[in-house]
Amino acid sequence: MKPDATVFQLNDSHYMAYVHWAGDHRDTIVVLTRDRNPGSNSNSHVWISRDYGHSFENRTSSFMRTSGSGHNALIDMFYPSPIDNTKYLFVDVRNRLIFSTIDDCSTFVKSSPPFKPDELSFHSTSSDVVLAYDESASKLYYSSDFGYLWNLKDENVRSYYWGTPPLDNANTLYIEREEYDGGQSNVVKTEYFSNFASKVISNVNDFEVFDNYMFATNHSSGSGLTLWVSLNRGKFQQAQIPTVLATQDFYVADASEDQVFLAVTHNRRTTHLYISDTSGIKYSLSMERVLYFSQNTTSAWLRRYIDFSFVDLHKVMGLRGVYIASQLTQGRVGHRHITTQITFDKGGLWQPVAAPELDNNGKALNCSLANNCSLHLSQKFGQYYPRTPLLSYEVME
Repeated sequence: MKPDATVFQLNDSHYMAYVHWAGDHRDTIVVLTRDRNPGSNSNSHVWISRDYGHSFENRTSSFMRTSGSGHNALIDMFYPSPIDNTKYLFVDVRNRLIFSTIDDCSTFVKSSPPFKPDELSFHSTSSDVVLAYDESASKLYYSSDFGYLWNLKDENVRSYYWGTPPLDNANTLYIEREEYDGGQSNVVKTEYFSNFASKVISNVNDFEVFDNYMFATNHSSGSGLTLWVSLNRGKFQQAQIPTVLATQDFYVADASEDQVFLAVTHNRRTTHLYISDTSGIKYSLSMERVLYFSQNTTSAWLRRYIDFSFVDLHKVMGLRGVYIASQLTQGRVGHRHITTQITFDKGGLWQPVAAPELDNNGKALNCSLANNCSLHLSQKFGQYYPRTPLLSYEVME
């Protein structure tokens, strides 16, 4: 049975749309439309549906920079509470404004924090507790009243992570603070409201919390970066990666199902994907030449459109051990193509994706793995760089 589809014309010329359904048997849908890279003359629109998308109301006029001025705020992002689906925070980073609603977007209250709210993060059990990060100032703030009043939590902050219950208290924060010349950091464990902090690890380049794993990197003599791993908040141990190549960068692509998919960059043209045992310490090679985008790329064009790092790896939800990844063919940088590979045993064996026998018009595709023909899927990288060449130049006749 086909789903019941409804079309509603927003008549909106923006190129980006963020869509959120409230869930939990509610019919509210929130849509934010804006430019990908807002300029001085850019604007944004906020649309609200109360009938599960059958119709939308333009609520942009609810977000004014100053009351009665006629100047709308430029909403960069909105954040739905993960605990209470009637609570949202809408952020205008440029003008340092936060608009909060606690009644399912019926009314909004504006506040002007003394910082740029580049990023917000919610407490896991208390709907009123929110963190805000000012990236340019490297300062972390917290609010206990859903964004009305803010308190400075820490300075020189490079990254921060909420703890993961039951391994941590729900109030726990891990904060990476830059405290050394050359960009080295200390990592401390604290609570969002506390002035007390305990040391977790020192002299690191990067730090990340991923469920029951913690990861840190630092420079080692002669071999590039070294990766350190903590399981279940235990002692950090050096990761064992079976390679004689230099290790220039690490990226944790996935840490679910009690194993870690780790992308390791060995040089400008080579990033391999490794899979760990349950400890996260011992690794084996899973896939060569996985597609990895680093925000430190030398390509100014790509940095303009992609401001975060990622591996083109997709976990198929509901199917344990099934992942889809983009692999680069061999060759010179700029002359390689992308193929799609799938694994059914979490990286033990990768294989091309079999194409369907018929297209959506019922016409035979004549594409089989036996003839070296497979299905290619556009993933995250394709969203930002749609002209990326796939392996096949020709459409099957």
